[in-house]
Amino acid sequence: MDDDQHAILVETRLVPQQRRSREARARIMSAAEELLRNDGVEAFSMMGVAQRAQMPVGNIYRRFEGKEDLLLALKELVCARIRNGIAQSVLAHGPDSMETFVRCFADAVGKAFAHDERLNRSLYDQRLVSPKMIESGQAARGSIFGLFADGLGPYLSHHPSVRADAIAKVAFSIIMNAAALKVRDNDAILATSSWDEIASEFGAAAVLYIQSKF
Repeated sequence: MDDDQHAILVETRLVPQQRRSREARARIMSAAEELLRNDGVEAFSMMGVAQRAQMPVGNIYRRFEGKEDLLLALKELVCARIRNGIAQSVLAHGPDSMETFVRCFADAVGKAFAHDERLNRSLYDQRLVSPKMIESGQAARGSIFGLFADGLGPYLSHHPSVRADAIAKVAFSIIMNAAALKVRDNDAILATSSWDEIASEFGAAAVLYIQSKF
């Protein structure tokens, strides 16, 4: 057998294995997501995920170091989903004014967090707090802020860049901090407000703050 034939044989063997590995990982992630969504943090375990995925628990440990590693991968997946949902909503709307952009962004944030709220709430559970989970959340928040700052930038062009960045940070925090408090479900005041009300009222508050800086 020459080198080319050997390379082709190796490739045909590896591709299905790679595909099976990707499929197994996706199956594990789907099972982990379902378990956390339906049964909460207290019921989440590697064995529970294995049972949901209908595979030996050893298969999961071959792909994830442990429970925290799996939860971290799940949080990164969900954060990316939220970020992409916000980006698609904002880009699809095509806002033509500062107020329209900010309100559109706030509405997109509300919808992203409200979708699959039980899963999002579980990932914000204080029992999952760890340095790696905090770092992952901060990275996701930074990425979402980038979307907001880029969209708001043209309306703050009359300010020096440092000042414009500071205004964007405060306006962003008005919206995102309200969403974070709402999804954690540990704020008695916001607990009685719907996601639509959160998006509308805090979006309006962010608009008023920015207008005060014009």
